[in-house]
Amino acid sequence: MTTAPIDYAPRRRTWRRWRRGVIIAAGLLFLLSLPGLPVRRVESRIDAVTGTMTWTTRWPFGLTTGPRVDVSPLELRLKRSRIQSTPAWRTLHITHRNLIGRATCYECSSAPAIYRLRPVLEEFAAAATDVELTDFVRVMQSGTEEEQEAAVEAAAGNAFHFLDTGRRGS
Repeated sequence: MTTAPIDYAPRRRTWRRWRRGVIIAAGLLFLLSLPGLPVRRVESRIDAVTGTMTWTTRWPFGLTTGPRVDVSPLELRLKRSRIQSTPAWRTLHITHRNLIGRATCYECSSAPAIYRLRPVLEEFAAAATDVELTDFVRVMQSGTEEEQEAAVEAAAGNAFHFLDTGRRGS
């Protein structure tokens, strides 16, 4: 008669336990990386001539939603007065967001001069004459950066005068 030792811990189960540990560790690592993984990209652009803004969302696999457009009061007034303008779209910023909506990355560029005028564009559009608007559009389309800054300053002054008095003119 021969005796054989009893094997209480077969190797097969140890391998399963080790494999289960690796799978759990990989799953935890994946879950921890999810908050930093961007799933959508929101791009904001502005027309440097009229101040109209657009937002476009890009999702994985090439899907795109938008654009969502915020037409400026200045553009509406230009169309109503039949003043021609050529848009000059510029990217303001791009924000990458994760699954829960938190921003994971910001990409920014410098804003055009008209961006500072956005809070009073409605008042400027109401206060300016057609001649002033035509000159403003000409400067915003083909003027130097300094000329554009000066035009925006003058437009802001015109808008604030309109806010104070309710009348056109500076």
